[in-house]
Amino acid sequence: MKSPSPPAWFILCLVAMEVLHVFVPGPQWLARPWTLLGLLPLGAGMALHAWASRTFIRAGTTIDPEGRAAVLVRAGPYARTRNPMYLAGAPILLGAAALLGTTSPLAILLVYGVGASRWVSREESTLRERFGAEWDSYRGTVCRWL
Repeated sequence: MKSPSPPAWFILCLVAMEVLHVFVPGPQWLARPWTLLGLLPLGAGMALHAWASRTFIRAGTTIDPEGRAAVLVRAGPYARTRNPMYLAGAPILLGAAALLGTTSPLAILLVYGVGASRWVSREESTLRERFGAEWDSYRGTVCRWL
């Protein structure tokens, strides 16, 4: 069975958070109105994802994680992390968990991390094949995550 694409994986994680919150909420770790603090990481993650997406579009390459990269992007957030779109998913999910306020959705952050790591490994293998020494140089100077 083929694993879901990264965007589908992310959406599944959001849905799983809601399902856990409704059916197995666990203890409440944030009460209203403190749950609204979740808007801060959620907004930061969305901003990082938008910045990374715009950087890809400006460079003339695809944002589709299963597409063929036209160029190796090193500008914008890609100067600091090789995977800002995946990285952006963590604060978005943390923000969503905070908005829900119960503990069980927090477990999905670990699930997301495992899935993101799998996709990153696959993508990096493809980028190595596609860009060779240019990829090796980039990989040697920019961290995978932070």
